[in-house]
Parts: sequence; structure tokens; C-alpha cells
Amino acid sequence: MTISCGECRQGKWGNWNCCARTNPNGREQAEYLRVPYADVGLIVIPDGLDDEQVIFLSDILPTGCQAAEYCEITPEAEKTIAVWGCGPVGVMAIRSCFLLGAKRVTAIDEAPERLALAHARGAETIDRWVLN
Repeated sequence: MTISCGECRQGKWGNWNCCARTNPNGREQAEYLRVPYADVGLIVIPDGLDDEQVIFLSDILPTGCQAAEYCEITPEAEKTIAVWGCGPVGVMAIRSCFLLGAKRVTAIDEAPERLALAHARGAETIDRWVLN
């Protein structure tokens, strides 16, 4: 969950994970969490959806989508996109690349089950160990 005040410069720009007010000691970790600005950046889950259906919406999907957006993919561009790592974020990046119009996505990993998952999502796959 991203914590943000929503009032600082980064919050006004929508960069909630960069809030300086709510995370002044970013290197420290806590065992418990207090959310003083919980009304900023939350996702409302419609009734009838269970945790399994929405688990990726708050972190995994946005991270993979942002990675794809950094590739500046357009349907007109003939780009091949490479994704290193086919865990949950990598798979969401692969899907996002195709949704943005990538014609070809190559996924690189070492785990056969993750490579199979990437292949099932339309990516060409390369076993990392073959590259060494």
C-alpha cells in the first residue's frame, strides 16, 4: 500500500510513493503501520470481488504497467521489448507491453515455470542460463 499525504508537490503530481511528508525516514522499517492519510491513492474494490481477483491491483500491475510505459511503446513502432524476470511484475509488464501495442516481447528468466507462464502470455522466451 502506498502512503501519501496528497498535498505535497509529489502528491499533487500523483507520485504518491514519493511523498516526503509520510516517509521522512525511508530507510527505517516498522513492524506496524499507521496510515494517517489513508484517503489518498486508495483503490475502491467493488462488492463481489474476492482478494484473489484484486490482489495485483495495488502494486504488481501498476509496477509492470509503469515499466512498459517507460519503453515508449506505440502500435506504429516496430520495437522488440525485453523483460528480464518473469515473476508477477514481469508477467504484468509483458501483458502491458502487448496492450500498449508491442509487436514482440522477449522474456528472460531461469525458472522453467516462469518462462512457461510468460510464453503462455505471448512472449518469446529465453532461458537465462543459455545467455551465459
